[in-house]
Amino acid sequence: MFIALIFWSSLGFLFQTFWRFSLPVAFVLFVLQVVLLSFLNSKRVCSGEKVAAVVVLGDLERSPRIVNQAICLSHCGFLVQLVGFVNAEQKKSVVPSERICVISLKTFLRTQKRSKLLYAATALLVAVERFILLMYHLCCFRRPHYSLILVQNPPSVPTLVVAWFASRFIHRAAFVIDWHNFGYTMMQVSHAPLILVNLAKAYERTFGQLATASFCVCAGAQNFLQKSWNITSVLLYDFPTERFRLSTKDISKSLLKQLYISTLGKHKLSYDEIESPSSNFPLVAVSSTSWTPDENMQLLLDVCIELDRRLSLKYSGTADKMIASPKLYILITGKGPQRASFVDRLLELDLRYILVDTVWLQWEEYVQLLKAADFGISLHFSSSGIDLPMKVVDMFACGLPVLSYRYGCIDELIHQGKSGLLFESADELCDILFNLLNDEGMQILSNMREYLKANPLPVWEDEWLRTAKPVLESIT
Repeated sequence: MFIALIFWSSLGFLFQTFWRFSLPVAFVLFVLQVVLLSFLNSKRVCSGEKVAAVVVLGDLERSPRIVNQAICLSHCGFLVQLVGFVNAEQKKSVVPSERICVISLKTFLRTQKRSKLLYAATALLVAVERFILLMYHLCCFRRPHYSLILVQNPPSVPTLVVAWFASRFIHRAAFVIDWHNFGYTMMQVSHAPLILVNLAKAYERTFGQLATASFCVCAGAQNFLQKSWNITSVLLYDFPTERFRLSTKDISKSLLKQLYISTLGKHKLSYDEIESPSSNFPLVAVSSTSWTPDENMQLLLDVCIELDRRLSLKYSGTADKMIASPKLYILITGKGPQRASFVDRLLELDLRYILVDTVWLQWEEYVQLLKAADFGISLHFSSSGIDLPMKVVDMFACGLPVLSYRYGCIDELIHQGKSGLLFESADELCDILFNLLNDEGMQILSNMREYLKANPLPVWEDEWLRTAKPVLESIT
């Protein structure tokens, strides 16, 4: 407290006397204060215990890969401090392990996108706020001495600079980046000012080159990092975790019926009124999303409008109750910033043969829904073209074929016509769905299910032990 008092008093003095240089000098003073506090507040753990900080400036519930990294580290003898955004009630459900301490970050600021100038100003404020938060937790807050700091990228700002600083000057630890995607490309699809995008790209490349080691999610990203930025990375694919094998409780049919009745209620329809033989139950599709700009969820609504028009023409003139009932039931799981606008547009539609609903499910319920569905839909198009959607891995783990938007490296995960079908436009997706709703559609889906059953994905834990563990052991 005494040091902090001196710092803020000095800052106030600088603002009054040397206003032109007050901000950069205050920043330098702050960093010096952090370095000093880090040594005054250090707390060593028991001898022989290695400690790792695993950091993501995102919602831990929506960051399964980095959480899986933390769990694997804890199983290999590390004490882990997992840093990210999570509610107090969700901590145990995110990582039910005594060797993992979840550190929840609290933020108050948000970027505003009403204009480019406002976006730039608020983005700077958000970056400063998160810089202070991370410096506090990685360098000051009675932290142990880390032997490893592993960060997810993106978000890049200010994660990379703080993690590098903490590993280099405070802990003398290994600094490892897990490349899920690229922060500057996320800024591009968010229509950030070009100068900020270019600065973010240079920043990301610079600190990427300073990392002790790097992991990436696909061969496309590995090639880009090596050829464009001269960064050597280890390819670590996303695979389903052991939890999918251990999830044996089968409530899939009852859960699906509950969700279906709930959706009908939202549309002021009665389950009894449209109930028909099970053979005529709607085809069920699941799409999982974080509602971010790199997923074109609005395209799905365009498809639903056109598909409903085609089905209306197909069944026009018939009054049969079975034929008039919904033919396709689409459930969209997840939460995120663009959900509200999607729901607003959805409510304006008058669809007769298609039901669409958005839900948020706990992990166990989500797995059960995947087991009950007929196929999955992925509208992830990747801001960089070289990342892979985790949702498809989850769907494959439950034997669910996937219809996916075609982009750069998606062929690394989905084999066209075998484990799924790829499309490049709303018209193509509409054609695929219309064909699946015909008599031969169930046979197409059945063949893909058989392929997935005969060619299961490896288990994440096994792949991590084979690929990641030797790298981390060699640098810690």
